[in-house]
Amino acid sequence: MLNAYIGARRPTENQRQELKEQKMAHREMQDLRAPITAASLEFLLERYFRGSKKERTVHVKRVHAVVLPYCQTAHIQYLHQITLQDIEQMVHAHRLGRHLSEKTQKDYFFSMLRLVHALGHPEWEPELRIFYSLPKSTVAGRRLNINRR
Repeated sequence: MLNAYIGARRPTENQRQELKEQKMAHREMQDLRAPITAASLEFLLERYFRGSKKERTVHVKRVHAVVLPYCQTAHIQYLHQITLQDIEQMVHAHRLGRHLSEKTQKDYFFSMLRLVHALGHPEWEPELRIFYSLPKSTVAGRRLNINRR
């Protein structure tokens, strides 16, 4: 602190909060520039969501099953390159490619909604719900419990 300007003022609470948010946004962008791998998806989901380890593991497995094959065939290499249309195609391809019960398909869809929020695009959720033909508010949707920092 010896090199500090003597007449400098301490940052106000608002300035400190803005700096903190800027650093956080920068760190989030660094995470999204990571290549799409099982480890990067797991890190992203674990970082943004609280809950039991068992629940996170289930969501991570579902997201891996949907995202990794699609991104390999579509040549998407980085997390920040995923678009709303890609998410819709992933959900659509997964629904057609497997013979799963309606409940299981919805569980996969809600895991994908977690990914959408982790990617920083909560505004995509209503459109995805319409695409999947779900009502705007469901019991499962209320239990989504998205806890961002």
